[in-house]
Amino acid sequence: HNLGCIEGNNGRRKRAAKHLLISASLGDDLSLKLIREEYATGRGHVSKEDFASALRAHQAAVAAMKSPQRDEAAGGPTWAWVRTG
Repeated sequence: HNLGCIEGNNGRRKRAAKHLLISASLGDDLSLKLIREEYATGRGHVSKEDFASALRAHQAAVAAMKSPQRDEAAGGPTWAWVRTG
């Protein structure tokens, strides 16, 4: 994701899109958001096929990361701070 942002800031939009497509495909939500925004502008750096492919890969990556242990951990802390003394 960071490489995509750096490339974009340096004006290399096509290269930035490639980096963001990779990180979105690995499950990065912010990269998917940026890819969606770039596709919506219609500048041609992200095609409809690129966006659709990244979206499918992102969904698959997120689904692959789901587990009961992660869901339980996301529910909040299982410990509490205790003040002593």
